[in-house]
Amino acid sequence: MSALYPWQADEVAEHALVGKRGLFASPRVGKTRATIESMVRAGGFRRAVVLAPLAVAPFWLKQLREAGFEARDGFSGTMQQVGTELEMDRPEGVLVLNYERLPDRYYARTNTIVPGLLDTVLAWKPQALVADESHYIKGPTTDHAKAARRIAKRAGWVRLLTGTPSPNDYGDLWGQLVCVDDRPLPNGWGSWTAFKNRHLVMDAVYPSRRVGHVNIPELQARLVRDARFVRREDVFGADQYQEIERLVTLPDRAMEMYRTLARQWIVESPEDFGRCKADHILTRLVRLQQLAAGFLPDEGGMLHEVHDAKVKAVAADLDEIIESREKVVIFHKYRWEGARYLELAQSLLGRGGVALQIGGDTPTAERERAKDLFNETPRPAILVAQTQSAGIGISLAEATHAFFTTQTFSFAAEDQARDRIYKPGVPRVVTHFITEGTVDEYIRDIIATKSNIHESVRLADRQEMVHGKLRRSYRRIA
Repeated sequence: MSALYPWQADEVAEHALVGKRGLFASPRVGKTRATIESMVRAGGFRRAVVLAPLAVAPFWLKQLREAGFEARDGFSGTMQQVGTELEMDRPEGVLVLNYERLPDRYYARTNTIVPGLLDTVLAWKPQALVADESHYIKGPTTDHAKAARRIAKRAGWVRLLTGTPSPNDYGDLWGQLVCVDDRPLPNGWGSWTAFKNRHLVMDAVYPSRRVGHVNIPELQARLVRDARFVRREDVFGADQYQEIERLVTLPDRAMEMYRTLARQWIVESPEDFGRCKADHILTRLVRLQQLAAGFLPDEGGMLHEVHDAKVKAVAADLDEIIESREKVVIFHKYRWEGARYLELAQSLLGRGGVALQIGGDTPTAERERAKDLFNETPRPAILVAQTQSAGIGISLAEATHAFFTTQTFSFAAEDQARDRIYKPGVPRVVTHFITEGTVDEYIRDIIATKSNIHESVRLADRQEMVHGKLRRSYRRIA
């Protein structure tokens, strides 16, 4: 207990024995440690489940074992192996499992269904559940969210953990906090339909779109009752991030290609964006974003490098960082970028530094080694990290810089990734590389305003969507 921050000690003392509760705290303030200490204090349960994103699961396994729990790996072996062990041996301990393994999966290519582990886990009869990054189960109808809620309903002790409880609006809270209290409204969180009717205002044209809230004081009172909120600035003081935007100019030939494709795919498209599916529009925006990043796949899926403007901009900023013997994390979105920036890092560092990579296909053990080497080496280091894979669950706090070369469509993902380099009281520099006059500007604004990309594309000005601030000059050219 002596190693805990004061807020962690208070959380354990006040809520360790409470049956079900949410803990919504800013990233990097120690939610995991507080929860494990609460599990130690609560005791009494022979079987427990920890649900977490795959990228975070190894961290939970390590921390639980260090705390003395018999923690079991349910995320790296085959699902059949995990299921057999639970069914045949009925072991006691804590099962660490990623969300995707709970529901059944249908594979259209082979027309087969692979059973998930939900029924097996329920038959194992866990008495406690920890749902880390619980915004993963905010969706009312997703299979893994419904599966997690079934486990929560049967478990007597539940903890929900997330730093981003409501990425979009209050509607995101229902899927999580119904795990804490599923009694009918107004006492509990009720059914999704009842919650929606009581607290959300839905768009008349697009019934799935939330445009407002009602009965907010009642909702907030229920929220305060069932969850504790911890803000990082209250624990460590104000964050010390310096945000920089580095504007990149496309070469003439690449810009001409970009304008042509933007005009054909979006600006002059005969489709009514208000009616066609947002996913179809986003597919086109992704292609334009790839071109802004420097490459484009052909119809056969082969990648072609179109320009290296953004790579050169990153290289220019890296020179000074390497000269200062500092460390930087380069967050990227696409695989091609990862390979290209790793090649760049290796060429710039030579034998005088460490170049590392974490991507979607990086094995768990290798991911841990890369993280440890990056933090522990005294030499300058560059870690090339895919935002979706390295943006949660690990500390890269020895980095003084974070680069974002291509942004995702999610504010929560970007915010979580940035916080990998957070260190209390120590300044950090975050640089975003934005290609002028492209979809990069539109995506930047979506992230800055925490907007929902699927909803935004239906209402956006098409020229602004593809050309950003320079839309007027490109309208004249077009």
